Amino acid sequence: SVVVQRGSEYLLLVKGADNVMMERAAAPDKQLEVDLKEFSVQGLRTLVIGSRSLTKMEVDAWKAKYDWAQRETDQREKKLEDVAE
Repeated sequence: SVVVQRGSEYLLLVKGADNVMMERAAAPDKQLEVDLKEFSVQGLRTLVIGSRSLTKMEVDAWKAKYDWAQRETDQREKKLEDVAE
């Protein structure tokens, strides 16, 4: 995942396995689901890319949690994973 800033706009871009990404989709696309099912029947592997606009407040709140997890010495990896979720 990556957060991109363009001017005053923030965009979260994520990629992942189709089954994981479709569970997280705010508005799943039925045609995409049909296509992904067909690809899997053919034995093809897929990645799905998603995006979401973020407010500066959301970015700042996440960054504060991430910075805190980075400084932790006890279970740092687990805390970073939790923040990333």
